[in-house]
Order: sequence, then structure tokens, then C-alpha cells
Amino acid sequence: MKYHRPKLLKKMLPSNVNTSFVSDVKLRLSVTEINKVELSETKNNVNISSNVETSFPSDVKHRSSDTEINKVEPPKTKNIVNIIEQDGEKVNNRRHRLSYIGVNNLLGVSGQVIQEDFTDEEIGSFLNESMPGEESDEEKEIELSIYNTLDPFESVYKPEEMRCLALIAHNHMKPALKEFVETYHVLLRKFRLTGTDSTMRMVKSIIGDDPDVKYGPTCTSGPLGGDAQLSALMCIEDLGGAIFFIDPLSAHPHQADIDSLTRLANVHNILLMPNPASACAMCYLLREALEKGHKHMISSFFTTLQSPAVEQYKREQDILVKSLQKEDK
Repeated sequence: MKYHRPKLLKKMLPSNVNTSFVSDVKLRLSVTEINKVELSETKNNVNISSNVETSFPSDVKHRSSDTEINKVEPPKTKNIVNIIEQDGEKVNNRRHRLSYIGVNNLLGVSGQVIQEDFTDEEIGSFLNESMPGEESDEEKEIELSIYNTLDPFESVYKPEEMRCLALIAHNHMKPALKEFVETYHVLLRKFRLTGTDSTMRMVKSIIGDDPDVKYGPTCTSGPLGGDAQLSALMCIEDLGGAIFFIDPLSAHPHQADIDSLTRLANVHNILLMPNPASACAMCYLLREALEKGHKHMISSFFTTLQSPAVEQYKREQDILVKSLQKEDK
């Protein structure tokens, strides 16, 4: 699902300006702050308030002087891009700080740093401000910003030339994996796919009977030993990566197998994506590597790797064996 620019920003910017979701949010927050500054300056420069009594001739003079000023100084062009570029250093610094806080708030990032020169009222009113008619679109953008469909591409490597990519999801995470597969099926088709029983049935129902899609061995259900089978596949050097959407809020009868699978993924140093955020981010690296032929970017699909701790472990084992041999003698 591609990112669509909100209606308000479409009016502000030319149609040929390409922006991302986060940059659009920063721009929107920046424009709001600049408008506040301009509005306060305009109020401060007003010379005649509504409660001041004036005579008719003085009103005429004041109106005529305003007319002359408008003739000499034409109104500012409402070009948002130029306004942002020409801001003073003070407004720029404040704008960047507010944009940072605002984006963190929108994306759900906790623990954002609040600058000392902002009062609670300032920050609260700024972050709570909403734009009419865009609330539902904005919420949808934030919710779907993690899923961004990849365009079709040609892979340098055939699925048979690489090790398997495992797809695994606990029951409460299967809807998320289904959405992931629907979004990134163009990329997943380039790999030899394996996984636990129910997950692979779901994957095949989405991808369909495509003869170009290659599948590895389908394991049994997780609680019946499927995770252990994937661990064995890893140990015999036929698993290069695993997309494993783990449910962190439920108890699992095969928790020992889950721990074993994640531990061995670290021992053999393969790509492990335990949640949608990491899996979606990794898709762009996987595509880059397949499209441009960069084996080194996804080396666990082509060669056997190991954790840096393995060498130390092996040395300690050698010392232990030699000490036992000396005792026997």
C-alpha cells in the first residue's frame, strides 16, 4: 500500500514534489508553528483596537495610509516552501524541536525529550492540535505506514541457489503475518519457502498454485515439533533466515522449542525477524541484495555463519578434552 499525501499538503505543494510520510508530518507541524508566529506578529503590529474611539476624519486618514502601505508593500506570497526556507535561526530551531516531538508523538515513540524552553501548555496545545477532515486519513497512514508494497523486480539468484526462508507465526500473530505476506508476496516468491504446518497452508492460500514459487520442506505444527524441525533444518545448513512473529503475551506449551529456535538462530548467525517492524524493514535489504546481486548483504542464505562466541566456546572445549586426556594417562 503506497503512501498518499494528505489533501491539505496536496494544496500546499506542487504535484511534482515527492515526499515521505514522516517528512510530510514534519512539514505540516512546521507550517502550523510558522503560522502561529506570523499570527502573533500580526496581532502585535495592530495599532487600532476595536474598543478605541476615533473620529471620522482620523479613520479616513488611517484607511488611506493603510492603502498607500499596501500599494508600496504587496502582500506576502503564500508559498509554504519559501516561508520555511527563509525562516530565521530562532524560528528554525524551535520548529525542528517541535517537529521532532510531534513526529515522535504521532509514531507512538515514548520518552521523547522535551526542551526546557517549552511550557507544558505550549507543547500540549501544539501536539493536540488537529487538522479538520484529516483525522481518519492520518490515523490510517500511521497504522499502515509499516506496510509499503514493493514493486515487481527480477532476482539475480534463483530460489534453488539459496537456503530456505522460514515463515512462522503464533496463532494471535497469524493475521499480522497474513497481511505481511499479502503485502510482500512479490519478494517472498523469490525465496524457497518453508515453515510450520498451519502457517504454510495460509501462505499457499495467498500465493496460490504458482509453479514459479518454490517450497522447501513443510514442518509440522509448532507444539507438535515444528519449531524443532526448523532448528534441525538450520543445523544441517539449509535455513538462511526466519520471519518468526512471536506472540509475547501468551503462554506456549512448546516454549522450550521456541527458545531453542531463537537461540540457534543466534548461534548460526542467520537473519531473524521476530516482529512486523523488523520484517518490513528487512524486506528492502532483501530486495536490494537479490536485485543487484549483493550476496554479502544476505550471506546467511549462501554460506554457513556462526556467532563470534562460537570460537571461544570451541577453544574452551578443546582445553577440557585435553585436560581429560591427561588425566587418563
